[in-house]
Amino acid sequence: MVVELEQPTGNFNAWNLTTVGHNGLNSGVLAFAEKSMTLETWLYIDDTSGNNKTGVNVISNRHNGNQGFSVNLASNSATSKVDVRFVFKNTKNDGTYDQAFAIFLPREAFSNQWGHLAFVISSDELKAYAYLNGELYDVIEDFYTNWVGNRVTDQLWIGRWYTNDPTFYGKMADIRVWNVARSATEIAENYNQRLKGNETGLYIYYNFDNFDQTVMNVANPGTNNGSLLPAATWTTMHSYEVLSGKPVNLAIASNMLTWEATGESWMVEFVEKTSENILLSEQVETTAFSLENLNLPDGADYFIRVRTFSNNVYSDWASIDMNTTGLAGVQSDVKVSFDGDLLVVTSDIARSFNLFAVDGRLIRSVNLTVGRNEIRGLERGFYLAEKQKIFVK
Repeated sequence: MVVELEQPTGNFNAWNLTTVGHNGLNSGVLAFAEKSMTLETWLYIDDTSGNNKTGVNVISNRHNGNQGFSVNLASNSATSKVDVRFVFKNTKNDGTYDQAFAIFLPREAFSNQWGHLAFVISSDELKAYAYLNGELYDVIEDFYTNWVGNRVTDQLWIGRWYTNDPTFYGKMADIRVWNVARSATEIAENYNQRLKGNETGLYIYYNFDNFDQTVMNVANPGTNNGSLLPAATWTTMHSYEVLSGKPVNLAIASNMLTWEATGESWMVEFVEKTSENILLSEQVETTAFSLENLNLPDGADYFIRVRTFSNNVYSDWASIDMNTTGLAGVQSDVKVSFDGDLLVVTSDIARSFNLFAVDGRLIRSVNLTVGRNEIRGLERGFYLAEKQKIFVK
């Protein structure tokens, strides 16, 4: 597999660790002393290979079994299955460790598919939370005393136990460690989109924009940068993939915004420059958006931004500047019909008309005249035009 060492920032990237022989990612010591934390990541468990053993650690700095935290595959007595477990200990009055607490998420939510997990320890509330795909899944209602905290002499390992075995096989994306307890709202609003990296309490953030042997910690560059191992063979043991690619080549012509990207759908937003108020927001299934009939405030300075939605996650925004002057008053009525094997488009003004395949590819762009316009030579099948589906017999 060819691995690019540099790629455009803004894609929602994933790390592939399914190759036998990888030694995971070493993140160094978690030095924060706070007694609350949040761990988030997108996770894909490779259950086709049969390589994931019970007890395998996905991410852990709890090597002595006491301080720190672990996410691993462990037996769940409530389900009689091997599920995804988050485990930690609370504190005795003398500051040492005491009782262990565990909270589970169902393995099937990640088995050969992508799912998002978030585990929260709140020593202020003495509660722990488990979230699945942005929604609260389970709660430990009371763990009595503060979390014992991080073990400052042990390093954080991702994808393996600190002694090499057992090793986790799967994929991970957008790994986040916080030194604060994130709220349900904060998790729900941000779990499927990239962060800026400067959010309050964000301690480690691996978004894999730089897929190299040293993985940049975007939250604190130079601190807790990750190291893909073995270092000598990392290019054959590790790889990355793009889950959602940032749109490129945004352009405006003939009252149409277009861009290039592969995805399931795209979010298009019109944002006023001064106030940053969102004037219009719409999800579309093609790589183009008509600028007619928008009813935006005439004369306001604004920019248009687009992001891709694919594999349940959003890329970063790509943007282009524009001014609404002259657009607000544009009104158009277009009717689509058939006359034998002809697609007939009737318009009350001269304008452009774009016909797309259902996968978003632009099939035909026509400059309409006032009145009847005939489009010939279309193959049989479904098309998208004017925000409706058309079937050509």
